[in-house]
Amino acid sequence: MKEKINGFHLALFIYMCELDVTVFSLSRITAENVGTNGWAALLLLSPVALFNIYLYRLLFRVGEGRSAFELLEGVLPNWVLFPAYAVLAFFWVTLGSMIGKNFMLIYQTFAFQTTSPRLLFLLYCLVVYPLLIKDAYSILKAITIFFILTCAMNLLSPYFFGDWKLVRLTTSFFQGGDRAPSFHGWFEIYLVFVGFEVVLFLFPYLDKKGAAFRGAYIGHLLITSVYLLAVIIAFGFFSFQEVQVLQYPLINTLEYIELPFLNRMENLIFTGFLFANLVSTVIYCYAGKLTLQRIVPRVPDKLMSALVVAAVFVISGFFHILRDIERWLQTGLMTEAILSFAMPLALLPMAAYLKRRKRRQSQRGKAS
Repeated sequence: MKEKINGFHLALFIYMCELDVTVFSLSRITAENVGTNGWAALLLLSPVALFNIYLYRLLFRVGEGRSAFELLEGVLPNWVLFPAYAVLAFFWVTLGSMIGKNFMLIYQTFAFQTTSPRLLFLLYCLVVYPLLIKDAYSILKAITIFFILTCAMNLLSPYFFGDWKLVRLTTSFFQGGDRAPSFHGWFEIYLVFVGFEVVLFLFPYLDKKGAAFRGAYIGHLLITSVYLLAVIIAFGFFSFQEVQVLQYPLINTLEYIELPFLNRMENLIFTGFLFANLVSTVIYCYAGKLTLQRIVPRVPDKLMSALVVAAVFVISGFFHILRDIERWLQTGLMTEAILSFAMPLALLPMAAYLKRRKRRQSQRGKAS
């Protein structure tokens, strides 16, 4: 019998899934795309993600807790599903690889300039493997520890209050952006919320009533508050023009932290973000692994995990320049954001069809 995931663990899961390398440049992206007081854009976009999470809760209820694979395989033939499974698995493994490689390239730039990025990423992959061989419940327990280590960094916020000026926020909203207001610009900001859609693969671990989904809403609201805090600090700590030109405003903010007994405090803090990006890589690889196992179910789980991690490392070898991988990662996250809406919208009619078919079969059984 599978252990059930409660709302507390699901809240931490959603929080950690949405927190990844995109947070480093979030302040600059909001300044470029919407202009002054860009933090307000997060308040407008967060409800969109909440609605998306609601679609997954609705799917869970209509589908009576069935996994996405059960819904698909109950309606469509394997010759249609297997090619789609292969494409999705490759996409998710690639996305996990790009998130990890992007973080390690940034990490190398700031902390290990003389170390080979391939060696750093190899060590990263060696940490991914022992998590990937676990089941979802065990991964969530590890995420709880990572959450404590990552969330503790928010306690550093009061350190910046001395140099934070309200006047830097200005009284105007959405003015002075580098780019004209556009759907693409707002979509680029929305990408910071991508990650919660992996809850689709946790359906078998949730109780049939779906009460744990309240935790998904709480986790999303919690990470939204963290993003708001990070952006507001950056907009009040630097001038608006500085936020627009700084590549990673969050990292530049951390550079101002000084302790008498420790030099380059930002490197230690930056290491804490490793856990958040590790979670993102693991969950996308986990989604890819589960999808591949529907095609080749006889492959042992540990062997499949090893093959997925090997693919993550090999794929990372195609990305060497930071600006190139950031461009590809943005494309990947945009695709994933579209999928996050498309998956529940496509599965809901299938879930409703299977529910009606089950009801008809039950009625026929009683009649006979």
